[in-house]
Parts: sequence; structure tokens; C-alpha cells
Amino acid sequence: MRFKRQPTKGFIAFVAGAMAVTSLIFTAVTWSKMNASIDASQHAMLMKAGWERTFSAIKDAETGQRGFQITGDETYLAPFLKSVVAVPRDLDELMAADHTESVSSTDVTSIRQLVEEMFAELRDAISIRKREGPGPAQEFISAGNGKRIMDELRQRVEAVTSRLDGIIIQKNAVMRSDQKWGLISATASGVVAWERELWP
Repeated sequence: MRFKRQPTKGFIAFVAGAMAVTSLIFTAVTWSKMNASIDASQHAMLMKAGWERTFSAIKDAETGQRGFQITGDETYLAPFLKSVVAVPRDLDELMAADHTESVSSTDVTSIRQLVEEMFAELRDAISIRKREGPGPAQEFISAGNGKRIMDELRQRVEAVTSRLDGIIIQKNAVMRSDQKWGLISATASGVVAWERELWP
């Protein structure tokens, strides 16, 4: 009658040690990936907030011009004067900080051109209002060129923020998956440590 050979303590210790090392490596890789996903998601959220803030400044400039058109009070032009300086700078900062590939070179060219066209349109409306009064200025505004530019600019910016939303959703899904595997790996490490205690 043959007896099965029982594994030696040395063999068990070797297997447990190998499992422990593998588990630790897997845990380190998993948490590293999760941290990268968190960073990418947070960066995309900051980029989205930046684009929304920049577009909001453009809308504020348009609102200021409308206030001036109605009242003739130049204090309404403060948001316009502020945005003319701030928006080009903000666009430069957004492009310098963008590591998400959410904005193509075509997007950049189009958005910059539209911003320049929008500010030029607002300048012309303001200038006509100052020189010729509300009637001619309203005729200029009613031609609809400013609205067309603003609508196209809105579509371009929304396309960028929509892509950023996609990145946020994707990175959050990866993060949840990494959390799950990290928990599994940590549990496995605990089991291996417990087994080693049973086989000193």
C-alpha cells in the first residue's frame, strides 16, 4: 500500500512566499493604476470646469453688450472689457494644461477664430451704439451674425466638454474595477499571511 507524500514545510513555505510576493506585486500595480485613473478623472473634471468657465465669460460679455445696448450705460460693458482680456488668456492656459486629447488642433483653431469673431461683433455693436444710437445698433444686432457665431461657439465648446465627460466616465469605471481587484488582492494577501501562520 502506497502512502501519498505530504508536502514538506519548506515547500509550503516556498509556495506561500511566492504567493505573497505575487499578491504584493499585483496589489502595487493595481493601486498604481487606480491612482492614475483618479488623477486622470480629476484632471478631466478640472478641464471641463475651465471650458465651462471660459464660455460663461463669453456669455457675460454678450450680456454686458446687451445691457449697454438697452440703457446706454457704459458700466454694463465691464464684463465685456474683462472677458476680452481674460478669455484669450484662459484659452492659452486650457490648451497648455490639456493632457486628455479632448481638443484637437482643428477644435483649437475653430474656437479661437469664433471667439475673435464674437468679440469683433460685440465691439462693432458697441461702437455703432455709441456713434449712431440704439436704432442702428439694434439693426446691426438683428442681422443675426452674432447669434450665429455664439451658437456655433456653444456647439464647439459643448463637443469638448462632452468628450471630457466621456473621459471622466471611462476613468471612473476603470477606478471601480481597480478598487475591486485591489480588494481581492488585499484579501489574498491576508489569506496567504494567515496560512503562513498555520505553517510556521
